Formats: sequence, C-alpha cells, structure tokens
Amino acid sequence: SIVRRRTRPSGNDRRVVRALALLGHPDSAARRHATYRDRPDGPSDRAEVRYTLGVIAEARGDAAAAEREYR
Repeated sequence: SIVRRRTRPSGNDRRVVRALALLGHPDSAARRHATYRDRPDGPSDRAEVRYTLGVIAEARGDAAAAEREYR
C-alpha cells in the first residue's frame, strides 16, 4: 500500500537541510546545503533554495537575513 511505503529522502533533499536547521543545527544544515552542486532549474527550484536559506538564517537567529531570503 502506498500509505505504508516508507521512502528515504534523496541525498540532495533540502527538506533534510531544513529539518537539521529546525532541530537546532543551523551550521550543520548550512554545511550540507553548501555541498549541493545542482543548479536550480526554474522558479520553483530557486524558491526552494531561497526558502531553505531563510530557514537556516532564522534558526541562527538572523531575522533580517531570513526575511530577505523568504522574499
């Protein structure tokens, strides 16, 4: 059943980066995000990158940087 199926995030999944940041490890999240070599392809990919950077900035307590990334 599709409900029971467990999937692992890909190695390039930014959800993992955001989870790390939200769990109190923003530096680790930033290091992992910096290793990604993919190029954002299209507006939705670029938005996900900026959102992820915003989450990291917010986890670091930098509200101004987070707001810039979210916008």
